[in-house]
Amino acid sequence: MTDMYRIVYHANYVTYAQRAIEHAFGAPGVRVHSLPIVKYRAAATLGEEITVQGTLVSCDDSSSGGGRSRWRFELAAASDPSRVFVTAEATVSWLGGAAMPPGVAVSKLPRSAEPTMTDDTELLQPLPEAFTDSPKTLKVVVWSDDLDGGGNLSIRAVLNYFERIRTLSLGRGQDGELGLMRLHREGVSVVVTSISDLRVNSDGLVAGETLDVRLGAKLSRGNRVMTMYESLWRENGTLVAHAEIALFCMDNETRKFRPVPEWVQEAIMLPSAVL
Repeated sequence: MTDMYRIVYHANYVTYAQRAIEHAFGAPGVRVHSLPIVKYRAAATLGEEITVQGTLVSCDDSSSGGGRSRWRFELAAASDPSRVFVTAEATVSWLGGAAMPPGVAVSKLPRSAEPTMTDDTELLQPLPEAFTDSPKTLKVVVWSDDLDGGGNLSIRAVLNYFERIRTLSLGRGQDGELGLMRLHREGVSVVVTSISDLRVNSDGLVAGETLDVRLGAKLSRGNRVMTMYESLWRENGTLVAHAEIALFCMDNETRKFRPVPEWVQEAIMLPSAVL
């Protein structure tokens, strides 16, 4: 899946990494619990072949709620491995709560020697004070294809929800033009540059439930970077997922960074609204 500029959608890279370890072990059913960090370094385009390299960081079968394994991924161009698109870390388990598929000799797997970030997978935090006090809210319905094989909310579904509220937050012009189309007309792209502290705990969630997606935002670096704190809540007030997502604006003609347009700043930073 790509956008109108033939650029690979940012959530696809997470799907590619998930498929890669399922394929490597011949064991489908990977559940992604958290993405402590995802860094987008270059953009893959339609038709490019991507190589996924995964390295085991740690493996723990004694975690609360079941086993967990921690992986570091690098996704690069198959034609030029030095052209890295994405680096990421992920905490995963397999169906049944195991850290690894049955029969895998963990001691024989290559390990990463680099230090890893601390990660308390089940810890979900409230909205930081550094972000807007009154975040925007969007109601979404959980569909059956938003759930993975174990009935858990997929990381891709969470990223799709977060993308949807960011897009709708741009609003419409007086003539009804969508904010996203206005950006296109003005020759501006909004690019995801990193995702941090993405955590999901959707135990007990079922298809058909209505969730609240909430968005808070702040601007930094001379109004060149928008940082979004996005979260997902059940109607009973339980926090299901959260992430901090950094974005910048790019001039489509020069392919260089540019300040966030003033009308986008105003739309994103408006007081609380239900979309």
